[in-house]
Amino acid sequence: RSCGSTTMSANTVIGKTRSTKPKISPQRGLDPARIFAEIQARPPLMRPQAAQAYQGMDVDWVMTFANAKAGRVGEVSVFFNAKPHGIGVGMVTGDVSLRRYPQLKQLRAGTPVHLRGAIRKVDALFIDLEITELLLTQPTAAGK
Repeated sequence: RSCGSTTMSANTVIGKTRSTKPKISPQRGLDPARIFAEIQARPPLMRPQAAQAYQGMDVDWVMTFANAKAGRVGEVSVFFNAKPHGIGVGMVTGDVSLRRYPQLKQLRAGTPVHLRGAIRKVDALFIDLEITELLLTQPTAAGK
């Protein structure tokens, strides 16, 4: 089909028009590994647009705590493995209040953490979240 204009827009691909949003429909049960895989399956120049499709998507994930780093006053950047043991996939990160989650000071790498929030940004190595809630698991008598 014709674009109806002699000027090609950024949405024109080899004579066909495309919608501005990639055909990725974030769905229930979508985990970080699958998000990374779906984006990487795209041609390189389409990956940024595919990553944007996930911005604002609500998440409710159980992740494996990997690390934390002091950020702005009273805030901590937390890092989670996107897959158990962090093998071959990027990380999930976000900022939280240390006052709200003082348990983070004693949290060890490998601890499961239930987190809720919304995706702010996805890039090649990170899914950055606006974390609204962290549910830290309580150690059992055997885990102490």
